[in-house]
Amino acid sequence: MRISRCNHIIGTWPSSRIKMEIASATLFPTDSFYDEETAEWTPLSDFLTRLALPKPVKPPGRLCYCRSGLPFHACHGNSSEY
Repeated sequence: MRISRCNHIIGTWPSSRIKMEIASATLFPTDSFYDEETAEWTPLSDFLTRLALPKPVKPPGRLCYCRSGLPFHACHGNSSEY
């Protein structure tokens, strides 16, 4: 991740080290990183917030409509009800 402080790029760090670099005072929550998703400079405090959020749970897949409750790929119900 590219990091800037006071509108000057100060270096590049792997995202896995950002939290440790802040703890050691090499980086600060007020420093900014270039967010590839939004194509904008964003405070590192926002990155830390993202790390703290729980990861979304992926749903098991489309449920069957034959009333078995099984995931679609495991259903052996009547296909005329889909």
